[in-house]
Amino acid sequence: MNGRRSTRHSVLIVTIGLAALAALNPGRRDAVSAQTPQQQVRPPVFRAGANFVYVDAYPRKDGRVVDNLTPEDFEIYEDGVRQTLETFEIVRPPQQTSEVERRDPGTSQEADRQAADPHRRLFVIYLNRYFLTMEAARTMREPLMTFLRRVIGPDDLFGVMTSQITVAQLSFGRRMDVVEQAIDQYWRLVARNFEESDVTPTTPYENMLYGCYINRTGNPDIDKWIVTSLIKRSRLDDVFGGLENLIRHLAALREARSNIMFLSGGFTLAGQNDRLMQYLWRGGPPTIGVDPSGKLRVGSTQPNEVDAQACDRELMRLATVDFKDRLDETLEIAARAHVAFYPIHPAGLSAYDVSVTSAGQRTTPTNAAVEQILDPLRRLALNTDGRAVLLTNDLDTPLREIAADLSLYYLLGYYSTNNKLDGKYRKIEVKLKQPGVDVVARPGYQPPSESDRRAAEGATVAPPARDGDVEAALGRLGRIRPDADVRVIAVNETAVVRVAVEIGRAIAGRPPWSAGSQVSVSLV
Repeated sequence: MNGRRSTRHSVLIVTIGLAALAALNPGRRDAVSAQTPQQQVRPPVFRAGANFVYVDAYPRKDGRVVDNLTPEDFEIYEDGVRQTLETFEIVRPPQQTSEVERRDPGTSQEADRQAADPHRRLFVIYLNRYFLTMEAARTMREPLMTFLRRVIGPDDLFGVMTSQITVAQLSFGRRMDVVEQAIDQYWRLVARNFEESDVTPTTPYENMLYGCYINRTGNPDIDKWIVTSLIKRSRLDDVFGGLENLIRHLAALREARSNIMFLSGGFTLAGQNDRLMQYLWRGGPPTIGVDPSGKLRVGSTQPNEVDAQACDRELMRLATVDFKDRLDETLEIAARAHVAFYPIHPAGLSAYDVSVTSAGQRTTPTNAAVEQILDPLRRLALNTDGRAVLLTNDLDTPLREIAADLSLYYLLGYYSTNNKLDGKYRKIEVKLKQPGVDVVARPGYQPPSESDRRAAEGATVAPPARDGDVEAALGRLGRIRPDADVRVIAVNETAVVRVAVEIGRAIAGRPPWSAGSQVSVSLV
């Protein structure tokens, strides 16, 4: 590098661990370049050993998003200690994106990296196959698709999940046809279940429960009650287990808010059922086998046989669950993970309630019964800063309001004054000076421990990135200071990327960025 150029530019030597490239994403081009000098408190300086924390905040007044706040309006506290605001952004995701503009990530790894970016919103459409009315399942398709087209911007991501999809199978993208296909498959599944009774198993696990106890007493009514009770409880267990796994997955994936659109019917939160315990075999029924066609064979010697001990283990597990406590546990996990629920139960579209597992029998529940089965959905929304859409013939209006509610948020950044690597959860509190404005923000975070740091240092380094990945990372580095002239001098694409870049002279009267003349960015 010649002397004249070095006097005109600040030169940065940046060491970037490849696994940390995603951490260098301070924002979308349009979000950052649109900032005014007042919106960006000061250019961030990478500090060795410092812990930089992003906090996404959603201020509202009288139920409406507040869009005119400044850095001076915010105060951030970590475990009660006031923090210095380093960065400030107003993120306004574009609305009404055309399908042509939507581009899915190239790989699942790239999708996960993009999902971790706090400048992108993340949605999961969870289609609960249980408890929903057939009429509601049929009519929700178009309003939901309209909502997604209205809300999902070109940088946002979403995934579709059902009780039959594990979090390991969950992938994120932007193409609407994925959701349409999933909803169509979901509708066909619900329509099939509509022809079945409560006692008919629909999964291999339910098939096992059926075979274990359908001949338990010899009294058809009692045996049907046992099996029906177990299958219903297993479905509640399936729903809560799926939601808890999803929440933990989202918490591990990103620090910013995640939004779950929970399409479900209402359900009753059953407590512990001691009556079921009296029907334990405690000695052994005939061996129960399942042949390749899925049919049960009592007294079978087939390879897939289930013995009495396995049957009783599942009965005890399901009978002793208190699902009221289970909901409280799920809410606690969601609140800490910064996950918001938007339950959608459009049963009001139908003049009657038809359970998908009641063999087509039409029933008109009492108001008290309706309130009881909808209470869990309301609590999911109320305790996670979401919104429940229940019992309405007009889905479009509340979905428009949800879209408006998510149309803007503030992204704040600070360096924690606590540099200890203790692995202990730290509570974040955001306060606003403007009266009458409420704010919901990231509730906290858990820093790594010393053992985590040592494990990370000894971990296998990710394979070298592609040219495009390095270029994208450098582009994001340049957008930290939108007025800077960033030029790549050298790139060594090995296990560690060493990049020499030039930060240009002041533009529009701003001083040069000299504070970054010595920079080291690495995965700690």
